[in-house]
This record gives sequence, C-alpha cells and structure tokens, in this order.
Amino acid sequence: MKYDSKWGLVYTEIEFIQLSKYLDYMKNSITGNEISYKQELEKAYDFIGSPEEHSDLHFNLDTKYRDSVIEFSNVLYSNFVIIWFSFMEKELNEFIRFPKFSVIENDSTYNQNHKLSKIYKIFKEEIKYTIDNEYWELLVTIQKIRNILVHNGRKIWGTKNKQEKSSFICLTHNGYNYPIYFQINKKLYEHMIKFQIVKNTGFALLIEPNYEYCETLIGFGSAFFEKVYSDLFDFRLIR
Repeated sequence: MKYDSKWGLVYTEIEFIQLSKYLDYMKNSITGNEISYKQELEKAYDFIGSPEEHSDLHFNLDTKYRDSVIEFSNVLYSNFVIIWFSFMEKELNEFIRFPKFSVIENDSTYNQNHKLSKIYKIFKEEIKYTIDNEYWELLVTIQKIRNILVHNGRKIWGTKNKQEKSSFICLTHNGYNYPIYFQINKKLYEHMIKFQIVKNTGFALLIEPNYEYCETLIGFGSAFFEKVYSDLFDFRLIR
C-alpha cells in the first residue's frame, strides 16, 4: 500500500516535483523549436532575391512557424493538462484505499478506479470528510477543461441562433456583426479568461493551455493534497 500516515504527503510531493520536471522538459523542447525556426529564417534571408520572393518566403516561414512552434506548443501543454488530471484522479483513488479507512479496504470495489464524483461521495459518506469546497470546485473546473481537450479537440463551437438557456454565454467578435452563443459554464469561461488560455476565433472558442497555466496546476495540486492531509490530521482521521 502506497499511502502511509507519515509519508503519504511526502510521496505525493515527490511526484509533483517529477511532473514539474516533465513540464520544464516540454518548455525546453518548445524553446528549441523556436530557436531552430529563427535560425532557418536567418539563413533563408541570406538568399532573398526579388520583393516577390521575399513575400513568398515570409509567408512560407510564417506558416511553418504556426505549424511547428505554436501548434506544437498547444499540443504539448494540452497533453500536460490531461496528464495532470489523470494524476490527480489516481492519487485520490490511492488515498481512499488508505489502510486507516477499513470500510473502503473491505469494499468489493476496492481495486476499482473511481471517477471524481464517486471519489467525492466516498470521502463524504465513507470517510466522513468533506473536501474543502473551494479546492473541489477548482478541481471540477479543471476536469471540464480536460474533457474539452480530450473530447472536443480543444474547441467549443458556437451558434448565431439566439439561446435563452443559462448554460449558454453570449460573445461578440470583430469579424461578425452579430453575437455568437456558446454552450459553456460561465465560471469555466471566467477561469479560462483569467489564465489567458482561451481565444475567441469567432464561431469557436479555442483552448490554448500555456506553460504558466500548467505551472499553476502543479502548485494547485500540491496545495490540494496538503489541505486534505492537514484536515484529516486535524480531524484525527489519520495520524
């Protein structure tokens, strides 16, 4: 059994350190890609001839930059969000198998990996501990971002047909003279705006996680488990 009342948090912190190193490796790969692009650009300009060739070269290299640097960055950081959330679910599943909670250990579903909503229910009903609402709501918000990345290809499509339901938000875009309606939770949208990881392209909201956001996830994950451990110690549910 991984978790020990003395060392459980230490083990989790070590894994967050490893995630941080993995994130930095991603960043270095992206930086290397940017450097390669700039070097290619400098070499190419040495052979520029007519203004027409200059224009063609600039267009081709600009397209290459978007494809190889920007898109590469979006894919890597999107994957990190997905990996981070999977890690959080795994850690929470291992936590509820803690030997102290014998009611869970003897349960027929002991070896199953539970989804987030089920984990919350187990904590509340079996362990008799309610996870701090602020921490839990943020984790659920990030879960929604993860789901969009996995199932929607980073995009939330909109419609110009007026929507009255509260599950829709109304946005405008410079390219259109009418509002666009998106089916997205308002708090989720505000969260993405706050961390600058969403772009309004007109008929679609494009989620673009970045290094700073992924770094924030590591800090939040560490604080989340520190809070859970601290509460359980204070409530004498573990020692």
